[in-house]
Amino acid sequence: MKKVIAVLLCCWSMVVFASDKVLYNENTTILYDNIKILYWIDGDTCKILHPETNENISVRLAGIDTYEKKRNNRAYKQVKQTGLPLETIIKLGKESKAYVKHLLPSDSYVKIEFVSRDGELKKDRYERLLEYMYYKDDLLNSKIVREGYAGLLTWHPDTHYLYILRSSLTFAKKYKKGHFKQYKNIYGEEIYGKQ
Repeated sequence: MKKVIAVLLCCWSMVVFASDKVLYNENTTILYDNIKILYWIDGDTCKILHPETNENISVRLAGIDTYEKKRNNRAYKQVKQTGLPLETIIKLGKESKAYVKHLLPSDSYVKIEFVSRDGELKKDRYERLLEYMYYKDDLLNSKIVREGYAGLLTWHPDTHYLYILRSSLTFAKKYKKGHFKQYKNIYGEEIYGKQ
């Protein structure tokens, strides 16, 4: 029985990773390979070239949140949450953007896993598609958190990588990575929706 399961898993993975474009898995997640990053808007949002329509679209890294890089309502909310001055919030936001731009500059190619539910791609309130991005076979969303440049922002029931993201946050805090070198508890976890 174990051999049968191993063979089935091996065949499934060969089917999933055989394509150069669209891939599907049992979680109705939609995967795309070789997606071009046009540019980063901030530390958790970028513009990509849509794999099917060739349109420039905004995508938001799912499960994480970086500080804002300019004055806006969200930046003022982050000031209230952290007690840090607005200028510090903006500085941290700019540092998060610089970090991801360094890892994946414009014209980089990545693998993207779009978040979907019932066959529909999930968007946030700003109409950005929610996605997980892979950098050199590493989950970028997790890497940004693990290196201390983002906290967690979870919308239930979309908690696909929550355990990995939580472990990354714990690691960043423990080893004083990124922004944790200077600030003890600047990033936490925001959870929305039913748990």
